[in-house]
Amino acid sequence: FGGCVQCVSELLNHLASTQVCIYISIVRIMKKRLKDSFKGIKGLKIKKEEPLQLKAERLYREIQAELIDIEWITKKYKQCFVACNVIPVIIQLKFAETVDDAIKFGNRLIDNGLVCHVEHEHRFKNEKLLFLFTRKFYSEKKRNTQHLTPYKIKEVSFATNA
Repeated sequence: FGGCVQCVSELLNHLASTQVCIYISIVRIMKKRLKDSFKGIKGLKIKKEEPLQLKAERLYREIQAELIDIEWITKKYKQCFVACNVIPVIIQLKFAETVDDAIKFGNRLIDNGLVCHVEHEHRFKNEKLLFLFTRKFYSEKKRNTQHLTPYKIKEVSFATNA
């Protein structure tokens, strides 16, 4: 059965990565059908991966009260956050398990254009560095609705009894 499940998972991921969007409701239906197909097998688990944009939005909601406006020399920065203050929140939201993983997550946000250093000079670090959410983040946030958010199938697995 593992090969069949792998094929379904790959097909769903392929469809999600092409121009065809698989929305959460369709994924739920496929998950249910897949479970129904393998009802006799105990331990079937299908994990979905939350898109990075949605993770960024959850992070934003968590730290929104902590966003600050700051003036440095002659420049003003609005809605900034301090990297080292956000790391525990990233861990709390379960986007990372360790500080190193949280730093990697922060750098993924940078690589995907969702956050940036205020002067575009630093990668995400466990330091008192100022970052802000980008225009791309806000435009994507505006377009997203909870009902039309694509999820990628992360893993399909079986708990085997040896």
